[in-house]
Amino acid sequence: MKTIQKCQGQNYPGHCCQEHSCPGQCCPGQPDNLTLLVLVPHRDARLPLRNWSETLFTSGFSGAWSFPWVIPLALLKNTLTDDELKTIAYGIRQEIDKNGGKFRTGLPASIALPGEQGNKTISIYGTVLDFTFNSCLFDHVKEKIMAVLQPPVIGAAVYYGSLPDNIPPPPQISFRSAALANMGFYSISGSGNGIGSDFFKWCIGKLFWLPKTKTLTNNIRE
Repeated sequence: MKTIQKCQGQNYPGHCCQEHSCPGQCCPGQPDNLTLLVLVPHRDARLPLRNWSETLFTSGFSGAWSFPWVIPLALLKNTLTDDELKTIAYGIRQEIDKNGGKFRTGLPASIALPGEQGNKTISIYGTVLDFTFNSCLFDHVKEKIMAVLQPPVIGAAVYYGSLPDNIPPPPQISFRSAALANMGFYSISGSGNGIGSDFFKWCIGKLFWLPKTKTLTNNIRE
């Protein structure tokens, strides 16, 4: 794992994670660039995840620090508009309020990103949320979605093939505040064969925070 540049704006270590109105601006001319719809936990929830990434890297998991602490929800054909993101954020808040109003993490889990990056299939390793995102939340943008990603995993590392041994367990966290955003992500293959020789780059677009429960209730009454 190699660092591309110091992060700006999102407090992620290494790589590119600048905010852009269009995540494609982060990765111009990259044919393998992936566009993702992601859920971004509040920064207070990301602190224990940051510490976990450090522990993973120290234990020999070279793919730690190679993915931001966000939950990939869908692989997109095109970035979503502001209004589309707001509509999904509204629907997610309605659903999570039925589940006690908070997201909670559970066991470690992985998801494979559809397609290939540099002729390699990339898997995201992290901790799974105890919440299932109803696919109907995306009905109004289904023409822009290539694949819905399940289970919902907060990324902490990336890997190719099989996982390394003796992985430290994830922290148990809960959070109420989170935001939706478009995210561009791609890899640049290094000179070696392992994930430790590759570069990973991403950028997160404008954040659209899930509405507060009070605001949601007022809108329903109106």
